[in-house]
Amino acid sequence: MSALLGSIVKSGNANIDHAFVVGGLRPREIIETTIRSSRNSSGSVGEAIDVWNLRDALTDAGAGTDGYVCDPYLDPSQIAQTARALLASLNSSRRRSRHKDTDFLWYGDVFPATPALSRTTVASVRNV
Repeated sequence: MSALLGSIVKSGNANIDHAFVVGGLRPREIIETTIRSSRNSSGSVGEAIDVWNLRDALTDAGAGTDGYVCDPYLDPSQIAQTARALLASLNSSRRRSRHKDTDFLWYGDVFPATPALSRTTVASVRNV
């Protein structure tokens, strides 16, 4: 499958406990950070979390590359089918009103694992 998509990222929402995979995009870097938002239901404030920036990955991939989202837990009508549509959903007015809008996704792993991704440590990222 990764031959068709280039890469597959084991991922999920960074501020809501829900996992899925993203195909056809590669994270620019892995960001090691800490949960700062009390609205985050994926973990507790102060807990370490690895994230990646979906907007940066789409920019790096270039125009016309939308990426794909596969969520085995939800009916396809319940989640964005492309990473570009997922980014729009992550930044919807509804999520903004709840302070859950973000460009960041939880990072689990990437396949294939070459080349090694750089890691950056930051104190916090928006709404995570």
